[in-house]
Amino acid sequence: TIGIMERAAIGSSNAKEDFDVLSNVSTKILPSLFKLVESLNQSSLSKKSSAGGDDEAAMEIETASSSKEAQSKNQQSTQLVEAVTDAIGQLAKICPREFLQNL
Repeated sequence: TIGIMERAAIGSSNAKEDFDVLSNVSTKILPSLFKLVESLNQSSLSKKSSAGGDDEAAMEIETASSSKEAQSKNQQSTQLVEAVTDAIGQLAKICPREFLQNL
């Protein structure tokens, strides 16, 4: 399959219009995606810091199931960050260069 950038390079008028629309839309979406990654990372870090406290008694009380739940949530958060980061990378390919330099 041929991507939107390749079709735009060929010179198809519809592809050029599609490329321009996606390029303009990317300028609206990218800042929100960067904020989303930042908030996902902050929530992940805050969960780790609250779980990694100095209270040894609380650590002993923690059950294996809650540890597995926390590990599963951490893994899910990591997957979300990866997916959003991949989306940012794809949109950055079609985003105007001037806009990217200002992000």
